[in-house]
Amino acid sequence: MIFRIILVASLFITGCVRSSAVMLDGSPQYAPSSKVEVFFDPPNRPYKKIALIEGSGGLNVSHVRVIEDMKRKAQDLGADAIIITKDDSQSVNTAGVIGGTFVMAGGRKPKLFAMAIKYE
Repeated sequence: MIFRIILVASLFITGCVRSSAVMLDGSPQYAPSSKVEVFFDPPNRPYKKIALIEGSGGLNVSHVRVIEDMKRKAQDLGADAIIITKDDSQSVNTAGVIGGTFVMAGGRKPKLFAMAIKYE
């Protein structure tokens, strides 16, 4: 019984991924793009910056899942690529009582920042 409670609680804690974006001043609206590339350094071709994107996930969510969600957000904005600019992930320890048993868990909560770009 305790195992089921812990399992259900861990699903609520770990499953969330979300991304948000802020358009840069003067950025026009673009039609959604079909594909978004991911860079950790600026690409070698000309581009313009169109938005800032922040992606975050729950406890122990992989960076890959967060980046995939950020790519979907960038697609909606019409971006051709995102450049990951900062990794602000944090170590987290949580504790609580479930079913009369003290439970302690820990892990990492990913938080990434990126620049959405459009090729010129």
